[in-house]
Amino acid sequence: MKTAFVFTLVAATALLAGCSKNPNSSSNSNPSATPPHPTVRVQTLQGQMFEPTQQLPGRVVPVRVAEVRPQVAGLITAQSFREGSFVKAGALLYRIEAAPYQAQVQIALAELQKAKANVASAKLKLLRLDTLLKDQAVSQQERDDAFAALQQFQADVALAKARLRSAQINLNNTRITAPIAGRIGRSAFNQGALVQAGQPQALATIAQLHPVYVDLNLPAGGLNSGGLSSGRVNSGGAKNTGLGKTATLLLTGSEGKAQPYPHPGQVLFAETQVDPNTGSQTLRTQFPNPEGKLLAGMYVQAELRLPALPQAILVPQNTVLRDTTGQATVWLVSPQAGSLGQGQANPRPIRLGAMVGTQWHVESGLQAGEQLVVEGATKLKPGQTVKIKNSAPSADTNTTPSTAPSTATSGTKG
Repeated sequence: MKTAFVFTLVAATALLAGCSKNPNSSSNSNPSATPPHPTVRVQTLQGQMFEPTQQLPGRVVPVRVAEVRPQVAGLITAQSFREGSFVKAGALLYRIEAAPYQAQVQIALAELQKAKANVASAKLKLLRLDTLLKDQAVSQQERDDAFAALQQFQADVALAKARLRSAQINLNNTRITAPIAGRIGRSAFNQGALVQAGQPQALATIAQLHPVYVDLNLPAGGLNSGGLSSGRVNSGGAKNTGLGKTATLLLTGSEGKAQPYPHPGQVLFAETQVDPNTGSQTLRTQFPNPEGKLLAGMYVQAELRLPALPQAILVPQNTVLRDTTGQATVWLVSPQAGSLGQGQANPRPIRLGAMVGTQWHVESGLQAGEQLVVEGATKLKPGQTVKIKNSAPSADTNTTPSTAPSTATSGTKG
């Protein structure tokens, strides 16, 4: 009996000892324990040399356009050009039947000869009356009347000369020539058509396409990175005008890819008013067009190169996040005093400019020397303490900003 009691006591003691060592027992938990701090990788931001660019849509506009219209009425007897060809200034385009105008020239010439004959006769008469007047054989009134008749005949000569000149001009206008050099379009009238002087419909239209204007649609806020509104489009241009050879065209190739146009352009001026219908401002540029690739009305993309920024801040594209309102933000880490390798993470709203390769140009919101979170930002909370690893300066990137603007695209504003 005693032996059984001792065995029961030992078993109960062992059972109690086993329960006290259960790792899941709530009696052994530590309510003051905290989860480990998340680890993030950061890089120290540094100012870099950067040449910002801006892409804008635009249309090709001829430098000069001439609508060819007849200045005299008549039948078209000949067309002396090929539609769509290049014509030189002064080249013959049309001929209008000239016979009626040649007759008008002959009539005017005869009237002029008649007027000159009357002047000669009046002069001789006046000369005789002057001699007779000395002998008092005629009255002064007769002499004065003869002098007045001479002046009238001289006026007739001047009028006849003017009519002859007018008739010659009309005759010359039967040859319709090109007022400017350029590419001529289709002819609206053919041989045998009757045309009128100054008619509203043009016979043909000539467009000068070398050089050409490209009118760009500039958003009402100006260019990014300061742009035109701050007078920064001034590479090589006149002081305070913001003009210079800063434009490059991008044309769509046969494969649908944008290809750079080989000839650089020049920014001429920006309109002083914003179009109320589109909310945009017209920026006029000029490009040479020796090969004739740019046609009137063609839609193009132009890239404007702005002056270099010596201390620009660029961040990797994957470090930029968007909040629910679309605001661009990044996460920064502020080192904690006395805590080596730790810091406090917080989001920072920024304003984005152009994208260069895999980097965004940050126009505002960041400064050199700040630590940017480049890995591990998606699970952070504002004010959270983090562990820092792999700190690296922002200059250690694969993209060289000073040479990348030729491939830059306009960024979405943050």
